[in-house]
Amino acid sequence: MVGQVQTFLGLVKRAVPDLYDAFAAVVSSLGGPDETEAVRKLYSRLPTIDFSSEVLTESPSSLAVMPVYGVTWSDLGSPERVMRARASMELTHRQLLYA
Repeated sequence: MVGQVQTFLGLVKRAVPDLYDAFAAVVSSLGGPDETEAVRKLYSRLPTIDFSSEVLTESPSSLAVMPVYGVTWSDLGSPERVMRARASMELTHRQLLYA
């Protein structure tokens, strides 16, 4: 996904206002001595949401799809997937170096 932060925040605010409000409540703590604890508490009580189905599908007129070539996609939803993506990138990099 590519977009402006304010655009994504607006989509979240419209689709899941409680989630947006939860994050807004800790903004005043950011950069201060209570930041770590405020963020830790926030994340400990956040509900699990599916960003695609609960946020993006609520505002289809705000989205666009463009073809992109020569790029791969990886779902980095688990440590195992991150490690597989990393290994794949290293393999591709080696192939380019020795081609």
